[in-house]
Amino acid sequence: MAKSRVAPLKTRMELTATVVLVKLHKFITELLDLPINKTVFWTDSAIVHKYIRNEARGFQTFVTNQLSIIHDVSSLYQWRHADSLRNPADSASRELLCLRQILTA
Repeated sequence: MAKSRVAPLKTRMELTATVVLVKLHKFITELLDLPINKTVFWTDSAIVHKYIRNEARGFQTFVTNQLSIIHDVSSLYQWRHADSLRNPADSASRELLCLRQILTA
């Protein structure tokens, strides 16, 4: 499944993508007739991972609203952080950057 968004200015895209992820999980879970015993959510954004794990308040309204959606659908123990070196989703862009560096050299 694919999902796209038009990015407004001054928006935290990683946080928005995380909300799309949990909404997609909720949609698929409700659609399936199979029990799902365990779900793990991954993010490559260290900031979003810290937002999700931070139980303190005082965030901007946008961040608070997004975190509310995330916390309603998921729990803290379900979230993992994928650093850039081990993130399989980044491999295509890394190879593209390497190729670009070779071609422009």
